[in-house]
Amino acid sequence: MGPPPGAPFCQEVPGKFPPRQGILWVCDRGKEGDSVDWKKRRHILWGAWALALGLAVSAWFVSSPDVPALPAGQTAAALPPKGYLALTFDDGPWPKTTEALLDGLAQRGVKATFFLVGEQVVDHQDTVRRMADEGHQIGLHTWHHVSLQGMTREEIAAQLGKTQQTIQAVVGPEELMLRPPYGFVDDDVEWIVAHLFKKGQISLTLNGAVLTLSAANGDEIARYITKREFLDKLLTSRKEHPKPEWVRMVREIMRELFGNNAPTEDEDGLMRACRKACADLAATLANRKQYDYVKPYPGKAVIDSGLALLRPVAQWNDPMEFYKQMYQRQDDFLDFAEDYDPVKAFFAGVQKEIFDKALDLMRIYEDSKSFIVNDKVENTVKEIYAILRAAKPYQQIQKLPALLDQYNEAYVEVLEAATKPVLSTIAADRARVLEVLDEKPYKAQYGNAYAAQFDELKKKAETCNNVTILRSYADQADAVRIRLLNEMDKRDAELATPPTPPVQPGDSPVTPPTPPVRPAKRRKNLAIKSLTQTTSWRIESDADIDAYLAALRRRLESELDPDTIVNVEF
Repeated sequence: MGPPPGAPFCQEVPGKFPPRQGILWVCDRGKEGDSVDWKKRRHILWGAWALALGLAVSAWFVSSPDVPALPAGQTAAALPPKGYLALTFDDGPWPKTTEALLDGLAQRGVKATFFLVGEQVVDHQDTVRRMADEGHQIGLHTWHHVSLQGMTREEIAAQLGKTQQTIQAVVGPEELMLRPPYGFVDDDVEWIVAHLFKKGQISLTLNGAVLTLSAANGDEIARYITKREFLDKLLTSRKEHPKPEWVRMVREIMRELFGNNAPTEDEDGLMRACRKACADLAATLANRKQYDYVKPYPGKAVIDSGLALLRPVAQWNDPMEFYKQMYQRQDDFLDFAEDYDPVKAFFAGVQKEIFDKALDLMRIYEDSKSFIVNDKVENTVKEIYAILRAAKPYQQIQKLPALLDQYNEAYVEVLEAATKPVLSTIAADRARVLEVLDEKPYKAQYGNAYAAQFDELKKKAETCNNVTILRSYADQADAVRIRLLNEMDKRDAELATPPTPPVQPGDSPVTPPTPPVRPAKRRKNLAIKSLTQTTSWRIESDADIDAYLAALRRRLESELDPDTIVNVEF
């Protein structure tokens, strides 16, 4: 039974969605007797999310070339000609209207499909037999004309099974198609929602949040659509599309800021790619901003403005909001793209390495500048700082290598000049200590250890590139000299004290007469620098001499006592 050979059977779909305001009939290109397996289609849809499947399901799809592929063995020649119309009728049979309809169809040689209500078939079996005998196709329309949406599978099976048995009892064991009353079963609706969402024709909102494939994957979307727990939470609406100029602007921003043309991305894909690119760049900028706390790199203002611009993008989940916000801020994004290019090049290339070297040398200079009196060094430093402290030094960084060489050449001269007196002081202090030690009975025991302390200071001074630190080695050598001289005086005092003889067992302690002994004086070694408490004397008159000598005398008197010999080391 059914349409003429080669004619397709048809499937009902909504003419508008949402809401349903009419019926549009489009053909499912299958073999005669085929039924539409919507559940299988839904599973295929979620299993291959990237593929466009199935039938056109709304009026705006009818003009689209998006149609399913031909079944195996089906040829284009077997398809009906353009303009083929399928006639279908629901809810019958009715004794008067259905019979009159059958008369009209018979007169015109037209076949149709009748979707029958089971309880109506019971009372009008003759009309049903006539449908079958005259070559019309018969299908199921439930037993009581009830909506199958929301029913359990057991309830659906009862409605359809009883209706099928009743019809087959009248016309024989024919394969029967189903048209659900009011349009759909749950599987139909779920597949249509999924298909429309995939095609970008509707929007899904869950608990006030717009769902996108950037925020949820296909499995999650399928769960939201098919599970009853989301029935009252998931809202559908006709999807708004951003204006073409909005989309073009986002593509331009992607090209200018990220070097990505994204030529094949759809609206959602473009949004997803742009948001990810913005998030990645924001993370990079946040990491580079940390450099500011260690070294004063250029581009801080640009990085700060970029973070303020990029971070809000993550909050624009709704596509319309995303595109609108990006369009409204296009000047900010394009300006940032222009400003960030040299900053990006700085951190990615050799400029940062050159900048780091200059910063390191200037740090050493800052530590030593109090002791540097050299016009060549100071003038070169000014030029270097002019570049390092510029807001946009990128074009000038290329000058730094030559300036650094010039600085190093002049600084080496300063360093060499400062090194000579330091090494001389270390050598003199070493010689003085070893001279005194040479007269001591313990010189063999301590000679190498004493000399090693000065040798270590000499090695440090010879390799030092910081004038301030270099000068400190001279002071350290003086301090070591005084400490070692005092150490030897202490040993001498210990050696001069005779040991007390041990008392043997059984001996009566005898207290020898103690002659009056004048205690030996202890020695105190002092550096002249500690006595003068100044690095230089400025003398312009006899009065100046008297003043400095008076101060020195008072200092010496404070160190002197009857039991002390003060040894002044120059």
